[in-house]
Amino acid sequence: MVALTNLQAAKFHPPGELPQGSAEGRGNGLLGFYSSHTNLQGNLAVRLDETIDFDWNVAEPAPGVAGDHFSVVWTGEVEAPATGDFTFSIEAGERGHLYLAEQLIAEARERRETAEATGLPVPLQAGKKYSVKFVDLDSSGDSRARLCWSGPGLPKSVIPRGQLFARSLLPEHTANIATNRGLLATYYKGADFMGETLTRVDPVIDFNWSDQDPAPGFTRANFSVRWSGQFKADYSEEYALYALADEPVRVWIDGKLLIDRSDQTWLGESKESLSLAAGEKYRLRLETRSSGGGAVARLMWSSPSVPKATIPPTHLFPSAPAPTATPALNPSAEAIEKTPPGIILRSGAFIACTVEKATETSIRVSGLFKNNPITTVNVARILCQALSPAMAARMVPGRKGVLLAKGDFVDGEFRGLDGDQVKVSSVLFGLRSYDARKEVLAVALREASATAAPYEIQLRDRSVLQAVTIAFERGALVIRDSILGTLRVPVGELAAIELRASAPAR
Repeated sequence: MVALTNLQAAKFHPPGELPQGSAEGRGNGLLGFYSSHTNLQGNLAVRLDETIDFDWNVAEPAPGVAGDHFSVVWTGEVEAPATGDFTFSIEAGERGHLYLAEQLIAEARERRETAEATGLPVPLQAGKKYSVKFVDLDSSGDSRARLCWSGPGLPKSVIPRGQLFARSLLPEHTANIATNRGLLATYYKGADFMGETLTRVDPVIDFNWSDQDPAPGFTRANFSVRWSGQFKADYSEEYALYALADEPVRVWIDGKLLIDRSDQTWLGESKESLSLAAGEKYRLRLETRSSGGGAVARLMWSSPSVPKATIPPTHLFPSAPAPTATPALNPSAEAIEKTPPGIILRSGAFIACTVEKATETSIRVSGLFKNNPITTVNVARILCQALSPAMAARMVPGRKGVLLAKGDFVDGEFRGLDGDQVKVSSVLFGLRSYDARKEVLAVALREASATAAPYEIQLRDRSVLQAVTIAFERGALVIRDSILGTLRVPVGELAAIELRASAPAR
């Protein structure tokens, strides 16, 4: 326990990036049902996807599914990391539909290579799970899929694995994902990988179905099964993999077919060798079937350091490899340099927000401080759009007026902002209105003179507050600002606290 009087600096994890052992962020992804048809019918490949952030181009989205004519439906639950309004957005191949709590909230129907859609804000409660289904239909090349959100203190980003929980919402394709150790197993009611399915996580592949069915409703004499996921080794050396089955069996490692036995031999064992690196994960897929009963399946390994044994669950993982981060969603250096829309106070503090309405006496903003009207006399600048350092330099100290998107600065006195219109009066032009979303970058009301407040509070939305005193109370940081007064900031909105000078705290 550190007393606040001894605090020098503190940083906080973003809500969507909490460690796996924390109270939030314990999800495992969404179940993806991949079909070779655009109507979600036919042969299905089932996969556990940690995030939905794919750029397949013309490659196969899943084994056996062509990259230019397919459909996918991802299902599960999403858990909100904070209470407030969240906005969901999707990218899909040609058509996309997003359902939250069984309600359609975003629909993309653009006839081009990538369809995009953003839904209206929806209120979510922290820690509560909501059913989610994302349908992606694609009949052209250059395929991609992305599921994003933004919310309280959370900029637009791909929904992370920790906030997604795999669950089937398709009656004909049931699932039970009870553990994150083992391989994802999809059982088909038929020996040809067709028909209804059951998906679960099998801790190991070590089965003898001679006197029992693989699952309720699935007969031992007529089924097929596909295991998929990843595995890792403890030693960098050559390993032998053994696949034991009484019917044809195939094993792929990192997409390459390693074992391919097509004959039917009772307890036939196939062996192949490969080199593995310690700690590195490799994609694994194994397929076999039963067409006459008495099915057996076992996957084992051995190496100079590991005696021959079934691969244990501690070395098996049910999810597909996480997609590479999408560059378009990672803020560029230019985006990071830009100051987001908001207001700069006379004290030098900055509040990231959208100004909903402003008069010559008060300003009302959206977001965290929507219930805290701000007196206009305490505002130095209003940023209607993200402002780069180069454009900010065009605002000459001492001049009042509006900075236009084209770079021109128009002198004048601020008279108000209502809706999308900024009103400014000047001796030369009289009272004029400008479009706040398209024409105006910023409004200069007066100069800011930074005060030496003891604490600087940085928020997730890039707000920077100044506090005379701070105190933690029931999941919130209570701060006293010389202009804003007493504010309660939820802990989930905090990015950092820095002590700039000796200060009282309680």
